Amino acid sequence: MRVSSFSFMAILLTVGYRAACGQSPEGLYFHSADGGALRIERLPDGGFDVTPHGPLTVWHWWASMEGTTLKLEIDYSLATRELFGAEPVPDPARQYFLLEPSVRYPGGWDLTGGRALPDPDPRMLEEPFWGFLYPLPTAADRIYVRYIDRLPNRKTEPFEPPVTDALRAVALMGAARDVLEVDPEDSVRRIVYLDALVRTGRMEDLGQRLDEWETDILAGSNPALSVMASRARNSIEAYGLYLEGRNAWSAVQPVADNKLSLEELILHIPTLAGYDESRPFPASLYTGGIPNFLGAQVASKVLVTESYFQMMRGEREEALATLAGVCRMGQVYQRGETLISILIGIAIHQTGLRGMEVFILNACETPGEFDVVRRHLDMLDDWHQEWRAQDIRDRIVSEPMANVMAQSGNGNLAEVETRNLSLAARHELTRAAAIVRETRVRFQRFPDSLEDGIASHRVPHDPFDDAPLRHEQWQNEFLVWSIGPDRNDDHGLIEYDPTNGTVSQGDIVVTIPRKRRYPFSRDGFRPQTTEDVDRTFTVGLPPDNFADTRSRGLTVHPGEPPVIFSFGPDADENRYKEQKPIVVSGVSFANDPFGVPQSANTAFATSDARRKRVENEPQYDPTNGTVSNGNLYYRREQGPFTVIRQLRDCIPGRDP
Repeated sequence: MRVSSFSFMAILLTVGYRAACGQSPEGLYFHSADGGALRIERLPDGGFDVTPHGPLTVWHWWASMEGTTLKLEIDYSLATRELFGAEPVPDPARQYFLLEPSVRYPGGWDLTGGRALPDPDPRMLEEPFWGFLYPLPTAADRIYVRYIDRLPNRKTEPFEPPVTDALRAVALMGAARDVLEVDPEDSVRRIVYLDALVRTGRMEDLGQRLDEWETDILAGSNPALSVMASRARNSIEAYGLYLEGRNAWSAVQPVADNKLSLEELILHIPTLAGYDESRPFPASLYTGGIPNFLGAQVASKVLVTESYFQMMRGEREEALATLAGVCRMGQVYQRGETLISILIGIAIHQTGLRGMEVFILNACETPGEFDVVRRHLDMLDDWHQEWRAQDIRDRIVSEPMANVMAQSGNGNLAEVETRNLSLAARHELTRAAAIVRETRVRFQRFPDSLEDGIASHRVPHDPFDDAPLRHEQWQNEFLVWSIGPDRNDDHGLIEYDPTNGTVSQGDIVVTIPRKRRYPFSRDGFRPQTTEDVDRTFTVGLPPDNFADTRSRGLTVHPGEPPVIFSFGPDADENRYKEQKPIVVSGVSFANDPFGVPQSANTAFATSDARRKRVENEPQYDPTNGTVSNGNLYYRREQGPFTVIRQLRDCIPGRDP
């Protein structure tokens, strides 16, 4: 597996810009986004020794001085093996930050610029970001050194204290107490002590100390310390919700960390609809933490694919609950404290909404089914409107990275806001699709306008100009669109494609056909031959989220009965293509779409042989790894997942 530089850039930017450090002639201390730390100490020869603690050990670090400028450099090319079990990234994978001694906060460092290879030149900020490395007890304070040395050397689960070993917890608290006793009135030292309480899970003590100190810390002149105090308060509230069973973060984490089998994942995801709160729990006060983005994003695509299979089996309630759960998982991530968490949430939410559109347009045939859809949409809308009411800049004001992104030309904050508006447009279009399709089902006609649709629906608006969504009715379809990020009305004729650029030409469009594109049967689809598939799905099967070829539908392998499958997270479509030779250990797999060895003297393999090879491909199992071998298969029989009907209380407004 090749992990893109962008993925690691996202991690490292979060690590880098969520920092804390103190300065002295002897050395520096740097606290990372996920609770790790660096000791940066000056050597007698003028160089620096950089010692990582915790999750930061997966990267290689260097520090150097050029005049008054501190250069902190990171090489993350070898981290792929540590994080994902993959081969190291072969291309240069380094970045560095440039810092100057802070004028506003003596003892701290201000971020002035940085560079990420292969960019040719460093990116300099228009104005230094003060407090990038927050002032903490200096290297001369050997008591603080003991605290740093006792920090945990591992990442933790949400709501699990980083330091769980009793002896280590006592040692860490003792070191923090020693730091505080040097000057009990100093807000910096108080934060160190509060941080130790979070790391050791002492929530009751944390609340008592915060009640004593919070007013003084918030009244101080250092906004970084105010953010940490606010995060301490949030930790207490998040942990309380967790104990009450109301915090959705605790339910999302096993999905992201691949702790559930495929069957367990499908049963678990609808339960997210039952949570009314979502608060992340930091591993340290210095950060909101880095969520597991890869596991959650892959899981969202797996679940949407499985929802298509549920629709094929006639399991409509289950499919809708699955898709609503995916959307909710995206909303949970959107409520995180960091930009990377927000971006993950937007991507997952978009994936879920695309699946919801497929369901609304193809698996709803009665007014009663639309009543259930509306309850799900209203549930999602409540969280969505609450989220939209909060400006992203306000949500992440505690994150220095927001300031940096706002000033840089690559990956700026405006781009994140545009992605959020695009998500809002997709959300509104999904509601519009439900209005139009429900009108068609109830009255056997398209509405004259969205305002003419079902009265119980809120009329959807375009977030890019706050006007009603545009629409056009043709003979066999009803078109609804948002003007998109370019804010130019293309009348739905040019469709927006974010791969052309976050702000690029085109409208965000949903098309509601007069007839269903994918006619899912209420009684389930049980084809005996490939011809049965072709007769039922005349325009193709639903899209395969994991195919290498864009917009490719699910694959049908001929046989009696035929096999319908998705290529799964390992995205190995090319292995199944005809006329694309692949050589493995000297054996050619040319011309055979299912990898049966061929040579010039061997007859083309029989259909049964190819079919057997496909069926021998294992079912994808998340517990084998996020991106692991295996396909996602459509099982014709009513599967074990039908027990999800016992979870009807997950559907809003539905009696258990």
